[in-house]
Amino acid sequence: MSIFTKIADTISGGLFRFIVLRNLKGPENTENLKDDIEKLLKLETRISELEKLCSDVKNIPEKDTTEKSEEKIIDTDKFATKQEVMMSIKKLIEEINKKDAAAEYKEKIDILTAANNSLVNENAGLRSQIDDIKNDLEKLSSVILAGENHNTDESSEADDETARKSELSELSVSETIDLFMISGSKNKIMVNSSVSSVRDYMKNVLNFDNIEECLSDCKDHEGFSSFRESFNTFSKTIEQKAKELAIMLEDFKKEDISPEITISLFKIISAYIIERWIPVIFRLINEKRDEKYIRLLKAVNEYLEKSGVYTYNKLRKGQPVTDESLDYFIITRCPSLSENMNDKVKEIRLFPYCINYMEYGEKAVHHTMGNAEIYSAEEKI
Repeated sequence: MSIFTKIADTISGGLFRFIVLRNLKGPENTENLKDDIEKLLKLETRISELEKLCSDVKNIPEKDTTEKSEEKIIDTDKFATKQEVMMSIKKLIEEINKKDAAAEYKEKIDILTAANNSLVNENAGLRSQIDDIKNDLEKLSSVILAGENHNTDESSEADDETARKSELSELSVSETIDLFMISGSKNKIMVNSSVSSVRDYMKNVLNFDNIEECLSDCKDHEGFSSFRESFNTFSKTIEQKAKELAIMLEDFKKEDISPEITISLFKIISAYIIERWIPVIFRLINEKRDEKYIRLLKAVNEYLEKSGVYTYNKLRKGQPVTDESLDYFIITRCPSLSENMNDKVKEIRLFPYCINYMEYGEKAVHHTMGNAEIYSAEEKI
């Protein structure tokens, strides 16, 4: 059998199988059966022609082959037609295979998709469990941290309290008295001849918020019940006096407004806060070394300063007594250690408290008396 015959059989058999396979796909393809058979018959005719050509080629002498080398022995157009048939058959077979492969791939994809969905659901469940565990751990951590912070805060507060008490215990009398100094309002005149200045000053004088807050916070502490009773009397007294002065204000001469209002209210402040509270607070700080009394002193100093009160600070420990300072202090003399210390201050026990007012158009000062201990040559040892 020649090579052309084998090719023809292959083409014919392949096309026949293709026709059968395509028509086995379903009844919808039976309409093409007639066309396929006609194509097969035509192909068989062409195959017969090809076999004849093969036979003719065998019968041609070799010598004539060289002489007619330029002539066409075989019609290559026929081969082109057969090649097209072969290519068409191959394409059809490939399409069939692709469809089968696509169906197979789709089935595999469906299986994988289902498996993936199952894993996603399982992962979501695990994620939920992990979140629950994280929340539990965060709660536990918060509880532990809160306990540690609480212990740390308590320890820190205790350490701070110990440190403050240690600092207070090291204060000398002269250093303690320095806590009572007020200098912020020494150049201020709180009340002039205007009604508005009187109104503003009374608002300051009747604002005891800082003192009330301190007394409330320390109500169970030693000595604070006495301060509370005294404060209640003081607040009622000065409020009543402020009302009386407001009524009398229209009757005052313009030049009398500043001294009348300032000195009247200052006398009440002095009688309760300066003369009663300040010496007691000074003694308690020196004896008890308790910060709560320091806090009360700060509240009192703030109240006095906004009320226009300040301390006379020109005479300090170790300084010589001046004529001016004698107008502000009650002097207590003590034996001198040496001639160099004569008439010098040993200790300041109480500062003079001052307030400014207008008198005849000029600044005047009203003050309490301080207490100073002075070395004296007359008492020399």
